[in-house]
Amino acid sequence: MGEDEEQISSKEAFNKLLRLGESSIQIIEYILCSTKPVTPKELVEKLGITEGTAWNALSRLQKIGFLVTKSRGEYEANVGFILAMVLFTLSDMAEKLREVKRR
Repeated sequence: MGEDEEQISSKEAFNKLLRLGESSIQIIEYILCSTKPVTPKELVEKLGITEGTAWNALSRLQKIGFLVTKSRGEYEANVGFILAMVLFTLSDMAEKLREVKRR
């Protein structure tokens, strides 16, 4: 992300993750399991999605923070961001559970 772009919070990212469509979820899963950067062409071939779907999903996932561009047209998972999002969300859930137990 550029310096002028604001990264969303882990809570916002988690909420966006819950609203993603099937193609975006498939793309995240595929890229997370890939040992090398992935291209839109590879996603089209391996996942059976259209090129437009691949590009739109990649753009959306990159804006949220789930993906980073390695080089032109190559993407990989932003594992640190995804891990932080999951950990912060779990922490929030644990705090809410503690509050419920105190009542």
